[in-house]
Amino acid sequence: MTNLLWPGDHRAGEHMTDQALLCSMVAVESAWLSALAAVGLAPADARGADLSQLVDHDDVRALAVGAEDGGNPIVGLVELLRRRAKPTVGPWIHRGLTSQDVLDTALMLGVRDVADELRKQLREQVSTLTALAHAHRSTAMVARTLTQQAAPTTFGVKAAGWCNGVVDAYERLAGLVTPIQVGGAVGTWSATTELARLLTEPTDPAEKAEQVMRSAATALGLSARAPWHTVRTPVTAAANAFLGCTDG
Repeated sequence: MTNLLWPGDHRAGEHMTDQALLCSMVAVESAWLSALAAVGLAPADARGADLSQLVDHDDVRALAVGAEDGGNPIVGLVELLRRRAKPTVGPWIHRGLTSQDVLDTALMLGVRDVADELRKQLREQVSTLTALAHAHRSTAMVARTLTQQAAPTTFGVKAAGWCNGVVDAYERLAGLVTPIQVGGAVGTWSATTELARLLTEPTDPAEKAEQVMRSAATALGLSARAPWHTVRTPVTAAANAFLGCTDG
């Protein structure tokens, strides 16, 4: 399948390709496994785990084909990772996670990278438009209202208006929050909490589960947040911020 019907799609660069998504999903599994190990909920040799060495570009097609059965590529990915990992580590991969946890968090990684790239481009545009507005602050031109000639203005004012729109878009992106999404089957960390109760007997297993979530979020460079599941505001907020880059 090509992108002939998606003009402009290439502007996302390498941030939202199939390969990038695969890398993000594996990064989520790695961060979670390492976080489990850090608090004694997985073998010590899983701490600092980097599962990226277990997959390559050739796996993308097989995972995509296999996703038809499970409705997402995570089922096949977890099977692949567990099969290729060390016997002492494999069974602990994905413990306490769901497919939605991994997909949503991987999506947030991609959103963050795209937002970073867009902010860089917008800064360059602000610099260019600021210089243009300054250089043409006295360059007279005709202003128009509903395509009809109106009062005179300057091209500098027009460029400044464009610049203001770009600044607005930049500020929306700068305020964008990309949170981790890990909640387990029903958003209560139930599996991780039960694991903590069985293996470490802490006074508050739920607190241990939250600690794992926060540790994984830090490792991934995402914001820690309570499970959001069907509350899709992180996704719609990102869409609105990206849309703002096309306004004006």
